[in-house]
Amino acid sequence: MKKIALFISLAVGVSLTAQNVIGVGAGINQSLETGGGTSIGGSAMFQRGFGANLVGGLEVGFWSASGVSTIQAGPRVDYYFKSAFDGFHAGIAPLFASTSGLKAVAINLNIGYTHSLNDKMLLDVTAFPNIAMSLETGGGSAKGVGARVGIGFKL
Repeated sequence: MKKIALFISLAVGVSLTAQNVIGVGAGINQSLETGGGTSIGGSAMFQRGFGANLVGGLEVGFWSASGVSTIQAGPRVDYYFKSAFDGFHAGIAPLFASTSGLKAVAINLNIGYTHSLNDKMLLDVTAFPNIAMSLETGGGSAKGVGARVGIGFKL
């Protein structure tokens, strides 16, 4: 019985301290491959704070370069060094990607800074070195580095 009471107390405590944020952003991604190009695009995300510093959520993005479009979707986890949605953060986003029917897994390493504009609005600047690994037979991988600026809204 004590274990159940402790679990309920912890669950209620996490729920009361949790923050939800929805956001949109736009950015640029530069391929590091020979002959690779630059893509521009944007993303939308939903994130939830878990405890004081950990944030998890879902990210959906659309990128385009030289008439070729890529759609990405997947989870995202960030650790904020000061507190959730405040200050410097680092994280990872393993995203499923589809480009002209070709499937890949893209892994973004997020390094950024989030600043509160007011009590409900956030500004985030993030750099994300990344690698996309093809899921197709004989496919390779592509490396890049990108940057994104986004606006978030606390729910």
